[in-house]
Amino acid sequence: MKHLTAALVLFLFIIRSGHTQSTFMSSGGGSGRWNDPATWTLLTGSSSTGYPVAGDTATIGSSASLSVDSNAQCSALTINGGATLTLDSIASILTVSNSLSLSGSASLNLSLGLLTVTGNLSIGSPSTVTVNQGALTVIGLVLINATATAGTGLLDIEGGAFSCAGGMTITATVFPTGRSAELRINNGSVNIAGGLATITANARINFTGPGTMTLAGAISITNTASFIAGNGRVIYFGIPGSNQAVAALTYYRLVITGVGTGVKQISGAVTVTDSLTLLTDTLEINSGGSLNLSNGITLVRTAGRLLSAPMFAGSANLVYNDVGRDSTGAEMPTTTTTLQNLTIADISGIDLSANITVNNTLNLPLGPLWTDSYTLTLANPAGGTTTDPAISRINGYVMGSLIRSIGTTTGLRIFPMGAGTSQYYREFNLDFTTAPTAGGSITVMAADSAAPAQSGLPLTDGSETIVNVAPLYWEADAGNGLSGGAYTLTLTATGIPGVSDLNTLRLIKRPSTGGPWIADGVAGTNSGSTSIPVVVRTGMSGFSQFSIGSDNTNTLPVYLISFTGQTASNNVTLRWTTAGEVNNEAFTITHSTDAIRFADLATIPGGGSTDLPKSYSYTELTVPAGANYYRLQQTDLDGNSTYSPIISVKVGDGATPSWSLYPNPAISTLNIQSAVNAPFQLYDNNGKLIRTLVPGANEIGNLSPGLYLVRSQGKSVIFIKN
Repeated sequence: MKHLTAALVLFLFIIRSGHTQSTFMSSGGGSGRWNDPATWTLLTGSSSTGYPVAGDTATIGSSASLSVDSNAQCSALTINGGATLTLDSIASILTVSNSLSLSGSASLNLSLGLLTVTGNLSIGSPSTVTVNQGALTVIGLVLINATATAGTGLLDIEGGAFSCAGGMTITATVFPTGRSAELRINNGSVNIAGGLATITANARINFTGPGTMTLAGAISITNTASFIAGNGRVIYFGIPGSNQAVAALTYYRLVITGVGTGVKQISGAVTVTDSLTLLTDTLEINSGGSLNLSNGITLVRTAGRLLSAPMFAGSANLVYNDVGRDSTGAEMPTTTTTLQNLTIADISGIDLSANITVNNTLNLPLGPLWTDSYTLTLANPAGGTTTDPAISRINGYVMGSLIRSIGTTTGLRIFPMGAGTSQYYREFNLDFTTAPTAGGSITVMAADSAAPAQSGLPLTDGSETIVNVAPLYWEADAGNGLSGGAYTLTLTATGIPGVSDLNTLRLIKRPSTGGPWIADGVAGTNSGSTSIPVVVRTGMSGFSQFSIGSDNTNTLPVYLISFTGQTASNNVTLRWTTAGEVNNEAFTITHSTDAIRFADLATIPGGGSTDLPKSYSYTELTVPAGANYYRLQQTDLDGNSTYSPIISVKVGDGATPSWSLYPNPAISTLNIQSAVNAPFQLYDNNGKLIRTLVPGANEIGNLSPGLYLVRSQGKSVIFIKN
C-alpha cells in the first residue's frame, strides 16, 4: 500500500507541474456529462478543456445530475445536497486525487466502472454512496458522519467491491435525534486495511445479504447491537507477523486467515451462528474469552488451527479441507452426541487424535482418514438400532477400523476401507438381503498382509478348488447385539499380484480367532479388473475374517508366516516358514549392516507350488559384531519378485547400542533415550534420508505407516510406524 500511495503522489506531482489549478461548479440544475464543457462553469483559474481535469477542484451543485462515461479526473470533489453523480458503464473511470465529500442529501451511484479516491471519503447525512457493480477504492480514511441533519449517512455496498486502506469511522450524534450512520453490505465485498470503528450507538454495520467484509486491522464496536450479522461473512485477515483481535460480536460466518505468523485472539464472548472457517493462521481464546458455536454450526478447517476448544451449543458439522497430512485437534467435539456430519477432503489424509462418534453422515470425497489406535464410530442419528447412518464416498477411505451401526432393515451398507503403505482401496460392501433380527454394529478393518494362519485348503467350492489365499484380509465383527440376517458381500481387492482370471477368484471366510477357511454361501459374478478385482458372494451369514482364494490359474504369491534369526557365537542362523506357495522359484537372502545397502548372500530353491507349510533355514558364518539386517527376496517362476520385512540380528558385544527407541511400534511420538547428545538420522525403508531426530520426544504423526530406520553413532535400529 505504501508503494501504491507513493506512485500516486508522484503521478499527481507530474500532472500538477504542468497545470494551473482551476475551480469548477456544475452549471444549472439539469443533467450532463463530466467531460462536456456545457456541464461546468469555470469559477477561478483558466482551462483549455472547459471541464475539470487532474489538479482541478470540482463541486456538483444542488439538484444537478452528472454522469461519468469516460476517463475523468479532478483534485477534490464535493457533491452538495440534492446532487447526484453516476458511473454506469465499463468506461466510467473517475480518479479524485485528494478528497471526496458528500453533504445534505447527495448521492453517488457506482453501477459500473471504477472510482478511486486518493484522499478521504466523507459521507454526511442523509447522503448515500451506493456501489452496485464496479469498484470503489479509497486510499485515505472513510468517514460516515451523521451530524448536520436528520437521516442516515450511508455507504451501501449492494454488489461489486469496496476497498479502504486508511480505515473507517462511523459516527452519528445522539442529539438532535433522528441521525444514524451506516455501512450496509448486501452482495458485495468490503476490504478495510486500517481500523474499523463505530463511535456511537446509532452508528452501525449492517449485513443485509451474503456479502463479505475483510479486516486487516482492529474492529471496535461501541454497542454490539449496532453490528447486525445477517447472513454475511467476516474475514479476519490481519497484518503479516502481527496479532489481531477478534471483536466480541455475534457473527453469521466467521473466517480466520492470514499470510504471516500472527495469531487471531478472542478476549471477549464471540458467537458464531452458521460457520467457522479456519483457513490459515491460528485462533486463540484468551483468559476471559469464549468461542460459542450455535446448534448446527459447520466448522471448516484447512491450514488454520484452533488452539483451545470452543463451546458447542448443540450439534456440529466438521469439514477437513487441507493440502497436507494433519491431525484432528481442539475443533473436534468431545461429546459423543455433538458431531453430526464429518467430511474428509484432504488428499494426504487426516489422523484421529481421539475417539470420535459421527451421528449422521461420514463424507469421504478425497483422501484417507487414519484412525490409528483410536475408535471411529458411525452411529444412528435417531438413536437406537432401527435405522442406519450414512456414508457418502467419492475417493476417500478409512485407514484402520470403522464401527458402523446396523439397523433391522435390508439394503446396502458400504465400508470404504484402505490398507497397507500403498493405501490400496479395499471396500467391504455389505448388502443385507434378509434383515437382521436385532440391530447393533459391525466393526470392519482391512489388512494388507496374509491372515495369521492358513488352513482348510484345498477347499472345494462348486467347480473350483481353492488352493491358495491372497496376502490380504478383512475382519468384520458383529457387536452391540447384532444378530440374524443374510447378506451378499462384495470385496474390492485392489493390489493382489498374480491375478490373471477374475472368474476363478473366490471370497472365503473363517472365524476371527483363526481356523480353517470355508466357502460360506454361493459364489457370485465377479467384476473389475485383474489389478482391481471385485469378488462377490451371496447367501452369507455371520461375521468373521474374509479373504480371496483361487485355484492354480492365478499365481497368488507365497505366504510367509515367519522369518527369524538366531546367533550362536559369531554365526547367524536364519529360519523362515511359508503356509503355502504357488510357482515359487527361489528365495534370495540379502544382508546389510546399516539396513540401507543390502548384498546377496545365497539363493535357496523354493517349493514350487504347494498347499502345505514348508520350512527353510540358512546359516551365515563369521558375521561382523554389531547389528546385522536380513531380508528375503522371493522370486516366482515368471520372474516377479517380492520382499519380506527386514529383521535385525545382534552379534557380539558390539550389538548393544548406546541408545534406544520407544515405543516400538509408534503412532505419533518416538522417544530416543541416549546418554550422548548426538544427531539421529531417520531413513525410510528405501534408504532415503527423511530428517534428523534428537534425543527425547520426536513428533512422527505425519509419517506414513511402515518400516523406518534410525541410525546414530554407527548403530541402526528399526521401528514400525503404525
